[in-house]
Amino acid sequence: MKKLAQILSAMVYQNIVIIIVVGVIRELFGNYGWWYNQEILNIVNPAYHILLPILISHTGGRIIGGQRGAVVASIVTFGLTLSSTVPAIMGGQ
Repeated sequence: MKKLAQILSAMVYQNIVIIIVVGVIRELFGNYGWWYNQEILNIVNPAYHILLPILISHTGGRIIGGQRGAVVASIVTFGLTLSSTVPAIMGGQ
């Protein structure tokens, strides 16, 4: 159980910068943000729905299975994000 927790925390920790940046941009320019801007949201929403889960799964696949594991995890997560209408961040883990 400790090993699983270490892997999950490493997956999030290595991608924490992009998670924070996307969250701050969504809060500043989102529907209830200080400066609503639809053009910026059109860029950030795909990053939130597709890029973040793929980055997290790529990191986890690289930790467990090296480069081959990273590629397989990324492909599977990309298929998961395309078939889902909600953000698949937990699916990436």
